[in-house]
Amino acid sequence: MNLEEAQDMIKELLMIKKFILVLDDVKNESHINDVPTNILHSNKSSILIVTTRNWKVVKDHPTKFYKFDVKKLDKDASLKLFTTYSYKNDDKLPRELIEIGKQIVRSCNGPPLSLKVMGSFLRGQKRLRCWERALQKLRRGRDLDGDEEDSNHKIWLILKISFDALKVEEKNMFLDICYFLCNNVD
Repeated sequence: MNLEEAQDMIKELLMIKKFILVLDDVKNESHINDVPTNILHSNKSSILIVTTRNWKVVKDHPTKFYKFDVKKLDKDASLKLFTTYSYKNDDKLPRELIEIGKQIVRSCNGPPLSLKVMGSFLRGQKRLRCWERALQKLRRGRDLDGDEEDSNHKIWLILKISFDALKVEEKNMFLDICYFLCNNVD
């Protein structure tokens, strides 16, 4: 089978089936333009979900879009999410970790991904010193490509802390997997 035959087969199947199509992290218009609009218009019960950081990429598309901006979590929801990931069986941090936990949550700056990653990173660590070192790494992290108040910068910083904690062999496996799965890195 060649690419055109595969595309035709998919179009034919999608014309008769109800579906949800998710295009995640769309960076340019060509990602959306590759989706045949006749499929979306002929199958009214189907849904197209697009996630993007730049809404300009969908402004000229013929399909009607509803824009929904995801907000950062507030202090209480952030602490609850972080606690859920850092202390799996309890919904509250131990008394000696509450203050440092709040500082870590403030440093994560609200995005759920950063809270999940830091919480998972600290899961099973019961010593205050481990949490303090994680907070120091979070605050001291080298500048990547953003402003310290920028959410993207914070997420990269948090992910880097988790990556740095891996053993050399695990880092190499991770990088090998990234090499094969990442086809366009900005």
